[in-house]
Amino acid sequence: MIEDVKSFERIIREIIKENCSFGNQLLYDICVDKKEQQWGNFGVLADKIWLIGRSYAASPERRYTYKSECKDKDRTNDNVGDGTGEYFESVAKYILNTAKNTPRTINILNNGYLFDFSNSDCETLFIGINSVLKFNKLIVNASANYDGIEFANKVNYRNQVSFCSKFLHFHFPETIFIIDSFSKKGASYLFSKGTRTSAVVKHSNGEVKISNAKKGEPKGAINLLLDYQAYVSNYKMFKKEFVKKLEELKLDSHGIEYAKHCLRAYKIACLFKMFSEDELPSCSYPRIVDTLLLKIQSI
Repeated sequence: MIEDVKSFERIIREIIKENCSFGNQLLYDICVDKKEQQWGNFGVLADKIWLIGRSYAASPERRYTYKSECKDKDRTNDNVGDGTGEYFESVAKYILNTAKNTPRTINILNNGYLFDFSNSDCETLFIGINSVLKFNKLIVNASANYDGIEFANKVNYRNQVSFCSKFLHFHFPETIFIIDSFSKKGASYLFSKGTRTSAVVKHSNGEVKISNAKKGEPKGAINLLLDYQAYVSNYKMFKKEFVKKLEELKLDSHGIEYAKHCLRAYKIACLFKMFSEDELPSCSYPRIVDTLLLKIQSI
């Protein structure tokens, strides 16, 4: 068990040293440290939605599925868009017109976390969660507005939490955790009961592999927070407060899924901070957590 913990520590330290990719850095550069992050300019906002969405294969353009009762002959939409940016401009204008003061509507504290299971961390975590969910609602409503009521009645609009988490992360990299099908699966593997009790984690050729322990191999202890007594009591109080806030919000299934993912991602970020010691990570903790989760392959 101890040997396996040390192995995972080495994986964490290696990932901490990884630099942000050139492409990701470009997206940070157009979003971070700009005056009010240019929320008031619908043209800039439209282009950022376009660039980030398409770069991360999460563009809100792919916004709906037809209802089962909708006949083939009715499955037409003059507003599908032809890539000229009309859709993105419409969405950006809707967001700015609906949320007159968008930064306040999104309501993000851009101060990051202490990563010590403090009450302020819990508060910041939920500010980020709420901001992503509010932005998701704006995007979905903006899409329906663009398509028009007649067409909107034919379709079910997709949840856009994945896109919204990525979009807001590039504006607030210290505050927003990313979710998509890959990072969600990685977190699920890492925190599953089977991984914690009967699996090993290895780093090879840029991938983090989780596999069943072979005879003679150390087992378990992947949920490392439970192995460091300094964190145990603090985490229990933090989780209690987190669950309380989650129940008060009464989120839908997509919101609950994102909130639970953020809790897992936050716990991993706490581990990164523990093992980075005095060495600052090359990227924000939410970014390097996402890097770890994307590297995970389950066997």
